[in-house]
Amino acid sequence: MLTIFLFLASPAYAGPFAKFGRGITNIFFSPLEIILQMDNLAKDNDKATAYTGGVFKGLGMMLVRIGGGVYELATFPLPLPLHYEPLFNKPTVLDDLRPRMERTHAFDPLPGNDPPTL
Repeated sequence: MLTIFLFLASPAYAGPFAKFGRGITNIFFSPLEIILQMDNLAKDNDKATAYTGGVFKGLGMMLVRIGGGVYELATFPLPLPLHYEPLFNKPTVLDDLRPRMERTHAFDPLPGNDPPTL
């Protein structure tokens, strides 16, 4: 019994649980891809293009995130890919969102464009 407890509590066994969590996160937060893709398009295009094109690109990426999340949920006990590595470069949509939240303007990629202070 102690051996089973130590096996379950070891860091090496945390892989499937992390994979399960990534799967849930990718499914639940996949709609954020719409906002992220609008922001990506705003870097090189005008705002109208970013809003319209970003919605469609975001919907496509949202489906990709949902598919990846379902795959990770279905295979979480298996070390696929090798050593439970994430499917995407940014394991969850939240990993892509975090650096963007530090900016002051949602669709302003240029640094130093802070709003005027009163």
